[in-house]
Amino acid sequence: MHMLERFDGTSQNLLQQFFRKVAMFSAFAALVSVLQTRGFGMLGILLQMQFLVGGLFSIFIATCLRQAIAADRLTYWDEAVAFSGLAMLSHIGARLIIPLT
Repeated sequence: MHMLERFDGTSQNLLQQFFRKVAMFSAFAALVSVLQTRGFGMLGILLQMQFLVGGLFSIFIATCLRQAIAADRLTYWDEAVAFSGLAMLSHIGARLIIPLT
């Protein structure tokens, strides 16, 4: 049984879009960090900022579409929460690579 089969069609589409966005953000951040001299430290910082902006856009879209926060299917509110969690993880990762001075 495929993991996405547990969700309804709308939720499956939202999950697929979310995974595409995460892949796109990760590829862009990896490309830029390879081209920069700061290396992997830049990767964490770029990912953090991209995930935060992605979360803000998700909140904006959810507000414009007037989606319920606690809906019985996945909404852009859920995507915003996922992006904020990824932003926190990338922040922690960036701090492990580049310690605070």
